[in-house]
Amino acid sequence: MTSEEKLEVARALSRLGVDVIEAGFPSASPDDFDAVKEIARTIGNDVPQGRISGEPPTICGLARATEKDIRTAADAVAVAKHPRIHVFLATLAHPSGAQAQDDEGASRRARPANGHAGPLAV
Repeated sequence: MTSEEKLEVARALSRLGVDVIEAGFPSASPDDFDAVKEIARTIGNDVPQGRISGEPPTICGLARATEKDIRTAADAVAVAKHPRIHVFLATLAHPSGAQAQDDEGASRRARPANGHAGPLAV
């Protein structure tokens, strides 16, 4: 999808009353970062006519459990009235041959990610 198409989808979701919009994965590319930031700036601060809630939706950026991704997502959504970061941690084997993580390995990776994201929460 183009940035403009993503913005139009976010507008439609907001008009429909969706509470949380995951706008994209800002670390994927500069264009994705710009699209998420524009959605946060516009949709994340606007209450369109007909929206039941008197508040704009929460705008969310997706991030891998790395400091760089978390900071990038935080930068992209920070301009929204209600910003959020969804941090994910891949734990299952991938068809590419990537190894699955056990519970302890996943916990070791999740703890630092939580530490990076916590101070950025607004």
